[in-house]
Amino acid sequence: MLPLWRDRLHIALCPERVVMLRIQHGLRRHLGAKQIVSCDGETQGWEGALAALAGSLEKPEWQNAEVTVILSNHFVRYQMVPWSDQLSGDEERTALVRHCYSEVYGAAVADWELRWSEGKFDAPWLASAVERSLLDRLREILKLAGLQLHSVQPYLMAAFNRWRNEFRGTGQWFVLGEPGRVCILQIQGGGWHSVRSHRIEGAWKDEVPLILEREILLAESDGVPKEILLQGPEGLTSIGGVARRVRQLQSRLLPDLSAVDEKQYAMVLGGVA
Repeated sequence: MLPLWRDRLHIALCPERVVMLRIQHGLRRHLGAKQIVSCDGETQGWEGALAALAGSLEKPEWQNAEVTVILSNHFVRYQMVPWSDQLSGDEERTALVRHCYSEVYGAAVADWELRWSEGKFDAPWLASAVERSLLDRLREILKLAGLQLHSVQPYLMAAFNRWRNEFRGTGQWFVLGEPGRVCILQIQGGGWHSVRSHRIEGAWKDEVPLILEREILLAESDGVPKEILLQGPEGLTSIGGVARRVRQLQSRLLPDLSAVDEKQYAMVLGGVA
């Protein structure tokens, strides 16, 4: 008897839209359904995204599946945490991460859920913080819809894991874009070195090169990456004005999707294993 695979529902929550893909598993992984839902312009932030999601999950094509949720970088705060050899357990690690966030954001950190990924020995950690009320409401919506939550992933972490094998050599910039925001992760020795998230008010082709030039000035002179790995919104294929090699990250993960679809659904595809 052939083994059974449960369908996976991949969801990306963004301020202005919810992106959804259902992937059916069997002898061959293929697309079951896809949808992009616009959020109510009168409801700001993640509340509007979750309201749009709750309405969409009532449809039969989204039922009976395990769910992976990708959170827009608009909803996540990232922080580098210095490596320490003085920590003896998870409780002390959590305290260190919380302390690093509290120094920047103050008492608000008490209402956030914190996660982190440890790098190589003697290398800093990359931490993420999400409002606990967002995650509580998300879990409630999925439970009411009868769906099983498999994982929740910040967009930056999902994309980094997707392209992990591309990060090598002396160093690179990983530039991850979405409408209204860019995240820039500096990679050294295959691991993370620094991270910054910037809001984009105008055109990408105008703002991103200026942001990158500022990052270059802030970086240590002997460790400035020579290559830019770019995953950006639809229509962005290069960064003019930055005197470094730019390589667009793009792959065909599902044969059912067109090239246009793969750009529109890039965020949820980052979480497809």
